[in-house]
Amino acid sequence: MSKKSFIAQERRNMKVKAKSFEAWKVIMITLVFLSYCVGMMPGEKAQAVYDKYLDNGIFGMAFFFVLVGFGIGIHYHKKFINLNKKNYLEFLGKKLGILYPLYMIMQTVFLILALCSHPGSQEIKTLIVKYIISIPMLQAMIPKAGYYMALNPVSWFVSAIFLIYLLAPVIGMLAARMKRDLKRSGLVIAGLIAVYIIVAGPLADAMVLKHDMPYLFLMNLILFCIGVWLANFRLNIRIETDRSAGRNLLTGAELVVLVAAVLIYLGTVGKYGIPAALLRLLLYVLIVMVFSYDGGMISHIFTLSPFGILSSMVFDFYLTQYFVIRYIGTPIQKRFGESSKDIVVSIILAYIINWCIVLVIKVIKKIYRKLRYRVSSFAGDLGADGVVDDYLDDGYEEIDQTNINTEAYDRSRLDPMAVEITETEDE
Repeated sequence: MSKKSFIAQERRNMKVKAKSFEAWKVIMITLVFLSYCVGMMPGEKAQAVYDKYLDNGIFGMAFFFVLVGFGIGIHYHKKFINLNKKNYLEFLGKKLGILYPLYMIMQTVFLILALCSHPGSQEIKTLIVKYIISIPMLQAMIPKAGYYMALNPVSWFVSAIFLIYLLAPVIGMLAARMKRDLKRSGLVIAGLIAVYIIVAGPLADAMVLKHDMPYLFLMNLILFCIGVWLANFRLNIRIETDRSAGRNLLTGAELVVLVAAVLIYLGTVGKYGIPAALLRLLLYVLIVMVFSYDGGMISHIFTLSPFGILSSMVFDFYLTQYFVIRYIGTPIQKRFGESSKDIVVSIILAYIINWCIVLVIKVIKKIYRKLRYRVSSFAGDLGADGVVDDYLDDGYEEIDQTNINTEAYDRSRLDPMAVEITETEDE
């Protein structure tokens, strides 16, 4: 298989998994949303549970930017290689066409509500200045308290996304044009990881913008770059395909998410010491190498899916805690272990909340399908010859049995990627 056809196939395979990828974004946004519920818990015990397990918005935001970087790197890979002014403006138009009007409506509503509270003349001037500053959506880089969150905290998040979208095509172009130089691309990824681990933790106390939002934006920008470079690196790795199983030995998007997650799943990993962070990274590499191959029950338990990643995190937590605390035993490393437990519980809670939402949506869709079926039966339009609705969990498209053989269809029920590979072979 040529490199060009391999990349095309990988892009198709990753599109199949886009829904689970988007689900991870929803989970991380859920963490961000829960972090804004501070002060809303009834009672001290509920507040203590919230402080320990639910208030992890910075972690969710950081993971979200890695996912955004990887998704953009996959989806716009072809356009980034041949980046020009037209492609750049099309990218910004697509990303900001809906975002900016909604953002300005939000800011205007907040300004009106603030003015309705009858502020003093000086406060009115400050509100108007903040509103004007927020119009170009650049406030995330203003190193002044009260201005980088102009009028409301959400404006900082939108501003950070806007600034990253401005830089994304250039970052994507630099990554995509390294397509034939995997060694150099790998060195860039390693360098970005090193910068994040070192700067995000031990050197944070020496930075002028420590704990300020511009500093947080720079950290998220590094994570976004890691996501983009990982996407390009993954698209260009030549991995032999197991035709009999109808799947790649190492799957795409989830593997990259697993590798990227280690950087941030303890929040700022460098904060608790570089040796511990490197130990966790090494353990993750070993887990990926051992459990990513299709070799039996264990590999299915540790599948690179949302559940599999959570399983790996729990497994990794206990293994790391055992070695680090028992054989190193420093107070810093103990804090490292306790932090990992809090983060894992936070993700599980967010995952449960997201799963409940998905479950409700699935029930509604199922009811809708039954109603549609009855209506079509009543109208005399029951079914079409040779068409089977494949109502799997992820809601795949209708499959025409006249165009694929029964064996391939049966295999696709177990592994949706099998249909993609069968179609590629037919082409």
